[in-house]
Formats: sequence, structure tokens, C-alpha cells
Amino acid sequence: MSYFSKLTTTMTGLVAALGVILTAPALAGPIIHNGATFQVVATAVEPNTVDFHYTADFSAPGWMGSGLDYIFAIDFKFGNYTISSIESFSTTADNAEWAATFGPSNATGCQGGNKTFGCAQDNPFDEEMGTLTAGVIAWDFRVIFTTNVDTDDFALENNHIGAFFQRCYFTRNPNDGDARRCKKGLGLSKTVSFGPGPDPDPPNGVPVPGTLALLGLGLLTMRVSRRARLS
Repeated sequence: MSYFSKLTTTMTGLVAALGVILTAPALAGPIIHNGATFQVVATAVEPNTVDFHYTADFSAPGWMGSGLDYIFAIDFKFGNYTISSIESFSTTADNAEWAATFGPSNATGCQGGNKTFGCAQDNPFDEEMGTLTAGVIAWDFRVIFTTNVDTDDFALENNHIGAFFQRCYFTRNPNDGDARRCKKGLGLSKTVSFGPGPDPDPPNGVPVPGTLALLGLGLLTMRVSRRARLS
């Protein structure tokens, strides 16, 4: 095999390895439910802390909602890890009434108690209809667990994603005129594999594998250029 053939093979291998190193692993579904898409992604992992990004996409033409459908609670569960606390929470929902807590969700909202579930619901629960199911809605949780997490567990089939809705409509009643009627309990509850999870952040000052691969590829290219000039 000629020198340049060997060089081409080596560079191809490095590029392929670099692609594997730099490809961000997906964490989560997505789960399709009545035409809407639900997904949970871990955006950062520390020894016992995970940032979860939960999204619900109601913009697809297949979403069977009526425009008077509202999402009022969502939940997720990572294996059998117990949550110590939810350090931070935010949402892009069109009202500011959402709050994070524990427990699975059902037709009455977050149930509390069971700390293997993270949950969020619209509050005050009986005062608001919830968030209108339109476009993409996101919820972000920073969750601290009681023990360090093993990223291999993201791929196990014992993780969970859930959501609950209510459908509201107006009726004309001879006795009270137009009235809004809402039916709660239109739910999503799925046991899923979250797929491969992201690796914990490397210690400060230690180059990540992708950086080392890029450096090696650059040095190899410089050597080839120098040999070509000398010949």
C-alpha cells in the first residue's frame, strides 16, 4: 500500500472516530400521542444532578386537538432513582402558573409523595384551564437525586414520560346560558427507554476526546504538507 493510501485510510479512520466522539447522544422518545410529539432530553449530567428538557409539540397537522384542549400536568421518571430536590424549574408555557413538584400525574394533577417522579402542573389547579395546546411547549428541570446516576440506566426500559389534558367546550343551557364544560383525564402514560445518555462533564483542564482528535488530525496534515514540500 502506498504512503498516500495509508495516509488516506488513517485520516478516514480519524474522521470516522471523531464523528462518533462528537455526536451528541439522544435521550428520549420521541413519543407520538394523538399526533402530538413528546420528548425528554438530558442536556447535562453531573454525578447526582441531571438537567431534563421536556417538550411537547402540538404543531403537527396530525394533532387531534380542537383548539380548546389544554395541558395541565406533565411528569417523567428516570429509572428507580429517588429525587432529593428539584433545584430549578422553568417553562415556555403561555402563563406563569406552572410549578414543579413530585409524583406521577393523573386527572387531578401531580400526586406528590412518590419522589421517583418529577412533575409539573398548572396552578392554582382548579382556577386555570391549563396551557393551550398550540405550538411547542417546553419545561426545564434541574433534578438532584439522592445517589449518583449511572448514565447506562438511560437506556433501560423502566423510564417514564406522562402528560394529562383537558378538553373544554361551550354549551348552551336554557337555565344558565352559555357555559364552559371541561373534561379532564385525556392522558399520556408511557414506559420508555431514554436511549444512551450523555457523559458527565470532564474535569476542568482535561481536554475532551474531540479536542484531542482534532489536534491529532491537524498535526498529521501539517506533517503531510511538509513531506510533500521536501519531495
